[in-house]
Amino acid sequence: MTSGQNYIDAVNNMVTLIDSVRQIRDGNNLPLKKPVLKLKVISSDKTVIENFKHFEDVIKENCNAFEVEYENDEGKFLHYEKNYTKFY
Repeated sequence: MTSGQNYIDAVNNMVTLIDSVRQIRDGNNLPLKKPVLKLKVISSDKTVIENFKHFEDVIKENCNAFEVEYENDEGKFLHYEKNYTKFY
């Protein structure tokens, strides 16, 4: 993170990540009071991952996770299914 704008972008990405984790936990009835062993962060953008690493302690604290694991191969986690329907 060299420039001020890069820092702002990194903080905004971190806030978005924390909000997303909270929504996922709420949707799965997993309260923030209950810690998770590992939070897996997936992004094909290596810069985003490096920026998250700078804020790892903040992410762990706000998401109540003991460990943060990073993955940059989104293809491992995406599943595509073709569904063709004819319309007449």
